[in-house]
Amino acid sequence: MMEAWVYGVIGAGAVIILACLLFIVYQVFSLFYHGMHKSILPFYCTKVEESSDYKETKKGRVQSFTYTEIEAFCEGFSNLVGEGSTCYIYKGILLDGTEIAVKRFKDMVQDLPYTERKFQYQVELLSQVHHPNLVSIIGYCEERNSRMLVLQYAPNGTLSENLHGGEQLSWRQRMRIALGTAYGLSYLHYSCNPPLFFHGKFSSLNILLTEDYAAKITGIEKMSEKALELDLKPDKERVVQVQTQRVESGRAADVYAFGTLLLELISGRQASNQSILTLVDSAKQYLQCNDKMTDIADPTLKNIIQRELNAICEIACLCILQEVETRPNMEAVILMLVEALGIGSETAAPITNLITLRGLVENV
Repeated sequence: MMEAWVYGVIGAGAVIILACLLFIVYQVFSLFYHGMHKSILPFYCTKVEESSDYKETKKGRVQSFTYTEIEAFCEGFSNLVGEGSTCYIYKGILLDGTEIAVKRFKDMVQDLPYTERKFQYQVELLSQVHHPNLVSIIGYCEERNSRMLVLQYAPNGTLSENLHGGEQLSWRQRMRIALGTAYGLSYLHYSCNPPLFFHGKFSSLNILLTEDYAAKITGIEKMSEKALELDLKPDKERVVQVQTQRVESGRAADVYAFGTLLLELISGRQASNQSILTLVDSAKQYLQCNDKMTDIADPTLKNIIQRELNAICEIACLCILQEVETRPNMEAVILMLVEALGIGSETAAPITNLITLRGLVENV
């Protein structure tokens, strides 16, 4: 007859095996559950009502402020510095002396649930974008039915302001801005996690200048509105098809917009929605002939390096090609710019990490 201790060993072994099996089943279920609820902004986001752990995730990336704290930072919201169609912009100062811009949504969340979802998308999106040539977020507030984003503040305005009536930018400053912008767009197109794929509203109004006049792209929070529109559509399979087409056309549109930006930097002429075609058409007659490229340059510019001017004009020509499929992607554009200018990502990145308030006002 088998000894009692043998039965004990067998029983203990069975319990251990059963416990291991249960643990494995639990782990598989957890991975499946979290995978089903993982957000891949901007095109697919978990709905607010499905995101019970959203606040915890969000607070891990950016700081949460109370309404009272932000009210104190902004001196009782007395220093209004801008207003858009959906929000107010206030200037404030944190306790450590950091100047901030507070974007406060106009609609109260209890009156318009869409505002809540839009806010959640924007915080999650901005909190996951990390690149020296893109804007970043300091914190947020979701208290007393108010929704606010807290961004950094810097004094040098948008690129558009500086090119057309503001500080006179040198040739070297303009080329540094061009390269920094290219790095930022390339990050959005290929390296951002979660992927953003493209900007969609890119112009000199969306480029903010830090204290040392480096470029920071803003306006990417607008992607959250597109994501929200798609998230509300019931046919997800159709959404995937639409997004595949939109990604390719969106990237190509960004490249075209970057080409017009190069022309704007070179010529000093505005490239607003009404004048982009005029700028491109008038530039082509100079761009097609090397000995006329100097004629397109901003007459106020001094110390232009002719070799660099010729190269930048050629890159602009490639970016504004009519046939979408013939345009270079932003990674190829960066390689051409680095070769032409002899500077890299470290030079293009800001020494400071400040974001302009005036640029924020332009994009609300």
